[in-house]
Amino acid sequence: KLTVHFSMSDTTVNLIADNIDVAVRMGNLRDCSLRSRKLCNLQRVVVASPAYLAAHGIPATPHDLIDHNCLLWESPRAHLNQWHFVENGKTESMIMQGNFCSADGTTLFELCKAGIGIMRLAEHLARPAIRDGELMLLLEDFQAADDGAIHLVFLPERQLVPRIRAFVDYLVDAFDPPPWNLPD
Repeated sequence: KLTVHFSMSDTTVNLIADNIDVAVRMGNLRDCSLRSRKLCNLQRVVVASPAYLAAHGIPATPHDLIDHNCLLWESPRAHLNQWHFVENGKTESMIMQGNFCSADGTTLFELCKAGIGIMRLAEHLARPAIRDGELMLLLEDFQAADDGAIHLVFLPERQLVPRIRAFVDYLVDAFDPPPWNLPD
């Protein structure tokens, strides 16, 4: 019996100013004044389209990425251009280079599927595209665990509002397990 007004953006919205009951935030939470509920862990994986790999080859190690075009984030998400790998038991970080930057994740995802470059992509988008053959997982043996998650956030004074409680409970159930981890 809820009416949902859905808005999607890669920017961090202001719940009060934008009159939003619940927001979904990915990564690490910064605003400790909000209540939050963790939906699931967030892992990013390195992917490219079969067309890109046919044209440019498959990187065998993280250092091979130097010879590839990586799709990059503009500020304020530029920190996502630092990719983490485990090599010889040690976590290494590499700042990627490429010829295309965007602040919009959907644009980067579509460009990756179109064969423009390699991307470190959140698994909620990557796993279905890998299953559909649109993308291929790369450097899996070097994958470092991410410390981010997907959270629901809401104002503390609204946590007991029945519509918010029902919506949050519904999403928590829907993400146990995350839908992209379900078998086909």
